[in-house]
Amino acid sequence: PARRWSWPATLTGALAGAAAVVALTTGLAHLRKGEGNGLGNGRGEGTGTALIAADASTRSPNTDPLLVEAERELEQAALSYERAVDRLRKILDREQVLWDPETRARIGDRLARLDEAVAHSRAVARRDPGDSSGADMLFSAYQRQIAFLAEAVHRGSPASGEGLR
Repeated sequence: PARRWSWPATLTGALAGAAAVVALTTGLAHLRKGEGNGLGNGRGEGTGTALIAADASTRSPNTDPLLVEAERELEQAALSYERAVDRLRKILDREQVLWDPETRARIGDRLARLDEAVAHSRAVARRDPGDSSGADMLFSAYQRQIAFLAEAVHRGSPASGEGLR
């Protein structure tokens, strides 16, 4: 008998993080508009993959400390999404050996398109870190990727489900 994986905790955590990110990116855009107001020293260091934040060497020395903190939190949210994607992919790798070759190919193609969407969104977010729409696009791409992976893991053959072809 096929094992059923319990993924609600991973998905719930990722989606809760998404809600926080939406609020954070909106605030980040407003903080960016006030950049250079002399409120801080801007010594925030990026963590991990630095998906959203501008390189520390290009930051204004007068960057608002709240902006630096917001950028750090966005980076942490991105890392959280990436960890969730990695965990779901590992589970999927174990499960898909039971699938027929056509289903594996269809899932692989869909995942490749989702990976491209994440990479494109990441590039947009890096190009203009002060624009919250880039961060929104990136986190939306992560959400679609996680939702697809979770559905694939849960059902075993998500291509038959709506929106997963």
